Amino acid sequence: MLRAFSLAYFGVRVPKSTLHYWEMRHGDIVEEVLRLLFRLLSLIEYDYSIVDSTKLTDWLRGLHELFINVRVRGGSMLFPLHAQLTDSEVDFTRGIPDGVGFMLGDGAFDAKPVLNTIASKGYIPIIRRGITSQGGMGQE
Repeated sequence: MLRAFSLAYFGVRVPKSTLHYWEMRHGDIVEEVLRLLFRLLSLIEYDYSIVDSTKLTDWLRGLHELFINVRVRGGSMLFPLHAQLTDSEVDFTRGIPDGVGFMLGDGAFDAKPVLNTIASKGYIPIIRRGITSQGGMGQE
């Protein structure tokens, strides 16, 4: 998939070994470049924001959770702003850049600390009530 991605976006096929080399030897540089890119993308006007997560397994069947924050413009253009491998919604939301308008999310983000962090960053949280929430939004 990464090779097809590199061919589509860079016009050349980047071997997986090259990607692995950069990730292992220069991961800090790649991380800083991505952080700067995310900062530039945060300057683009948008209609609303979305937070979501998905669980992935590695080759050793270890479970990892990837969280992502994107902004949507025109209903079809997505701009990623923040991504993090973590097991904590609270830690993830602390890294979301400040913004305005609505932030949509699923029930995984229905906890008071998460909602408070989202609101403190200038967003209006529109979060689906969690399945285990007996008393409504923002349960501990």
